[in-house]
Amino acid sequence: MDRLIREAFDALFHAARIASMTYLSIEVSRWDLIRRELPEPYGDKFKEFIKVLHIKYFYHGAILRIWLKRNLINGI
Repeated sequence: MDRLIREAFDALFHAARIASMTYLSIEVSRWDLIRRELPEPYGDKFKEFIKVLHIKYFYHGAILRIWLKRNLINGI
């Protein structure tokens, strides 16, 4: 289940990356280039997607730990 949750958040990040590439009409998929090319406030939002969806949730699996902590506290 952990893998599926992580992959779902990675797919959300991938969708944000593809949408940004489409908006910019570029084929380059490097995150830093996309972030720099996006006008504000979109560049900051994209940076947040990188930090939260891809790094925090996909790589570190933080969303699963948050869910477990909430549900254990609530007795579920």
